[in-house]
Amino acid sequence: MEYKTQSTQQHLTPMKYVEVSNIRNEQVQSEKVTTLQRISLSLKSFFVKIKEKIRDMWKAVYNKIKKKKEETNLEKENEEEFSTNSKYINSGDFNSNNLHNINTNESHVCLDKEVVNIM
Repeated sequence: MEYKTQSTQQHLTPMKYVEVSNIRNEQVQSEKVTTLQRISLSLKSFFVKIKEKIRDMWKAVYNKIKKKKEETNLEKENEEEFSTNSKYINSGDFNSNNLHNINTNESHVCLDKEVVNIM
């Protein structure tokens, strides 16, 4: 009888160890899964932040380009107005209504130039 109990004990002991190790393995695996989930979430939030920063940077670049274009257009308009004003001043036609038509469309300016040339 002693032999049977020993064999039974020997047989049970490894089974208990296997069960405990299986439980421990499951715990370790679940810990690994939760760690992986935490890493995954932190990576997602990290990349979302990077994506937002890149988007903000491109918006800033776009706004700077847009502002620069507007400034360039204003400078061109000012140069055109200055050149038109200097043409009238150089023509010596100070008393006519041509100076009032400087900011109008080009057809008036062309007519004014013809009037100035006739005078």
